[in-house]
Amino acid sequence: MYACPSADEMLESGGEEFHVGCKADGEYESVEAWPSCRAKEDCTAAVPVPTNASGLAETASAAPAKEGDQLVYLCAETDWYLSQADGGAGGFVLTCGNDGTFGTFEWPTCLDPLAVFEEEVDGDRECHCLGSIADPDAAAEVRQICRDPTLPGNSIVVDSATPPSTKRCGVYDEDDPVADDLCFCDSPLEQASKSMKTGLRDHNINIFYFTSFYYVL
Repeated sequence: MYACPSADEMLESGGEEFHVGCKADGEYESVEAWPSCRAKEDCTAAVPVPTNASGLAETASAAPAKEGDQLVYLCAETDWYLSQADGGAGGFVLTCGNDGTFGTFEWPTCLDPLAVFEEEVDGDRECHCLGSIADPDAAAEVRQICRDPTLPGNSIVVDSATPPSTKRCGVYDEDDPVADDLCFCDSPLEQASKSMKTGLRDHNINIFYFTSFYYVL
């Protein structure tokens, strides 16, 4: 890997690094033309402030000074989330371009995790849940998605509530399971017959308080 000698420079092509691969015979790939470095442009644009409708907080990132510097925006409500397409847990990222601005963009919308606790119907699409997916390979992929504690609905966001049964977790398209298609056939709160507190108290275990946590099978 090769990089420009100064942090204030970047490759003429726009990247920060130039890579030369190693071939199967142990020799490096030949380089027909080495890239040149240039000074990064100044980032002159004001730091964008997210709209109220987005649910994003103002960025805690340092104001960008040079081309390639980034701003990261997270949801103002810490238990709300962005879809994977909008940055997920990593936040919504804006990068200063070679024109000194952040270009044209639309603010994403933070989503309420409690929304997935409701029976989900997306237009005419049906939620296909574990237990009803016949293809074992597709079921295995859906099971992995349902076990991902970083996805909304796979974690507890209401104190003392039991987690949703993974048998009711699923996706809209069972032929192409993806995390952004996560859905539930029933409300986890409806599935829970008793709170975690009550369940443990029935077994003579004294519990004073429970807070949010993840479960992974």
